[in-house]
Amino acid sequence: MAGTLTVQNIEGPSSGANANKIIVPSGQTLDASEGFVAPAGSVIQTEYSVLADNYSTSSYGTAFSAPISINYTPKFASSKLLLQTTGELYKDNLGQAGDSYSAWRYSLDGDVVGGPYANSDDSGYGIYVNNEGIRLIVPIAWTRVIDSYAGTKTIKINLKGVQNYHLYKGAMLSVQEIAQ
Repeated sequence: MAGTLTVQNIEGPSSGANANKIIVPSGQTLDASEGFVAPAGSVIQTEYSVLADNYSTSSYGTAFSAPISINYTPKFASSKLLLQTTGELYKDNLGQAGDSYSAWRYSLDGDVVGGPYANSDDSGYGIYVNNEGIRLIVPIAWTRVIDSYAGTKTIKINLKGVQNYHLYKGAMLSVQEIAQ
């Protein structure tokens, strides 16, 4: 038997063991895929990418894209994106005179998020070494919230680094879409 039930509100009983609940019986599903509105703060979807091999650069003063990226299609234009990175960053300042840094930014479709790459910019995500002859291995855990982007078109999210850096196998980039 097929049919349509049209109502404005569905309410569960106001008292008893199942007070204020609407129960879908076992073996049944409720399909709201064509009109579901997620509560604000809910995770809509998550995607991630894991670095398969160690990655290094040996140039200074140039921005590089690490081989960690996600082609992500948001479901809703009003959502926020939560970007997270975890892993180990290795910084080698041996044999260099003076200060050195490795700075990291996220990029969305090639546009850097979090500031420009400039030798004078040691802010943002990264490490700054102000002594010659130091070698560091630093665990990283970075988070950034993107408040607006280009609606629901697919965007390429990338991790970018500058200066001489090494990122170890197993580093992860993840994106979560958060309902607003």
